[in-house]
Amino acid sequence: MSKRIKTFLLIILPLIATSVFAQSAKSNFSAALYLVKKIAGEQVAPALKDSGEYYFEFSSPKEFNILKSPVITALKERGVRLSLENKGVRGKLVFSIENISTQYSNAFRKNFWSAYKVKRKISASGSYLIYSLNKIIKANNFSSTITDTVNYNSIKSLELPSVPFTRGQMPQTPLFTGVFEPIIALAAVLISVYLLFSVRSK
Repeated sequence: MSKRIKTFLLIILPLIATSVFAQSAKSNFSAALYLVKKIAGEQVAPALKDSGEYYFEFSSPKEFNILKSPVITALKERGVRLSLENKGVRGKLVFSIENISTQYSNAFRKNFWSAYKVKRKISASGSYLIYSLNKIIKANNFSSTITDTVNYNSIKSLELPSVPFTRGQMPQTPLFTGVFEPIIALAAVLISVYLLFSVRSK
């Protein structure tokens, strides 16, 4: 492989990798949904050991109502029998999401050619109560966090403006990012195209 082709690959591959990474990141809502379903399936379902049926009460702030159905699905997938009507059911499960938050770290990057990234942290916490014949037989808190890395420039596309818990405080914009980097990226593309046609002409 010639030096020109190697140079071309060194310039263009980081740009391609950055694009693929940006497309593969889950939205903040999808990440929060995964987290809540994991809590329901792994932390709450095991507490419901007997084979009885439970009346399900979702006692959470209105902004979390969108997560009620996924929680029910996650519990049923673990074999929990639920009823949405409080009739003829001896058991009761009260599931409460108290907080879901999205946080970002300061922006960073590995080198000059790589895109700015941030650490994304999504946390959920709450509690559940299990009743039998109108008496609380178990009460517990739950919490869980997932952390990953996303592109700084992808933050807005990962959030849902209409869903508050998917929004986090934007990290401070890296100095000079908006001024010089588009120029550098354009120059890199022009150089790679020039090298490509130079190799073909020989």
